Amino acid sequence: EAADQEGFIAVLPQGRGDVQRWLFELDEVDIDVSTANPDIALVGDLIEHLRESLNVDTERIYAAGFSNGGWMASAVACVMPETFAAVAPVAGIMDFGDACDSSSPVPLVTFHGPADQFEPFVGGVENAPLRGGLPTDLEGSSYDELPVSENLILEAGVSDKVDMVAERNGCDDEPTSSSHADGVTLWAYECPTSGDVVLYEVADGRHSWDLGTGLDTTALLWSFFESQAP
Repeated sequence: EAADQEGFIAVLPQGRGDVQRWLFELDEVDIDVSTANPDIALVGDLIEHLRESLNVDTERIYAAGFSNGGWMASAVACVMPETFAAVAPVAGIMDFGDACDSSSPVPLVTFHGPADQFEPFVGGVENAPLRGGLPTDLEGSSYDELPVSENLILEAGVSDKVDMVAERNGCDDEPTSSSHADGVTLWAYECPTSGDVVLYEVADGRHSWDLGTGLDTTALLWSFFESQAP
């Protein structure tokens, strides 16, 4: 509906498995986002196919995803920063540190809330009450069975992950806060051009696309994407 109203091309690939998920890592606990990952390679191939098939503005390609799809959006921004004009992980953000290609910053807007049952806002496996729903890695080991010290998916809090993205984008250390709406705090970093980083912290936000609060996530992320247009 938003694509029809705003005039953009919406492409909705699905993950693999009975419980659909993306392989945003490779095969190790420490999260290797090498381009050898077949799902990341698939995204690259899909974009190339769309470039050849449709009238695509190659300077305005964006990625958004929910939960594990948010981790995947984070991964493709990390591995293919020159491809994406901005990304929007929803209720699921990941940072891969030095594994990322830092040659060009990727603007990021993310949405999260402290009531998220799967990815705890403050970090730490012990703070995820429904952590049994986490996926397994390619070796079949469940992330929620790992010691906290080895579980990089849940070890860092959401704000810490956003801080790391902002640092890689060359932004200031501390974000400024403002009230977007009742119960919604907007954290924005002062960043170089084309490197904006924004977090919407929703007070009662849970693990869903609208964070269980009716937040118009789609409109907000599209507005951010439009603001990053070259």
